[in-house]
Amino acid sequence: MVNIVIDASFLLAYLLPDEKYPEADKAILSHIAEEVHCIAPSLLKFEVANALYAAVLRKRISPPLAQKLIKHMLDLCIEEYPIQFLDALKVSFKHHLSVYDASYLVLARKYHIALLTMDKGLKKVSQEKL
Repeated sequence: MVNIVIDASFLLAYLLPDEKYPEADKAILSHIAEEVHCIAPSLLKFEVANALYAAVLRKRISPPLAQKLIKHMLDLCIEEYPIQFLDALKVSFKHHLSVYDASYLVLARKYHIALLTMDKGLKKVSQEKL
């Protein structure tokens, strides 16, 4: 089975009803079908929950829908890995990324696997040679 790192933007592209990204749908549905294994740093759930809260404040989704989406995220059982803070900070300085974004990149590079993100800047850095 192939492992992939997904970030919050990628998972939100799958979860939010007003976003249509076939790449995100395909990857998460492949995870559900156990064709791929999605992993992420332990901050993923916090980032997604915060984004859903913000979506409620902006009246983009309702509070009950936010709760339903959180439950769905938890049901996905995305494997979480501890954040490598020092490595993430070094990567942040080197590539001008937030420590949040760098933590996904550090995990992908540690295991030499793809990082799936909707963030164009993070995607570009993730595709660069080490």
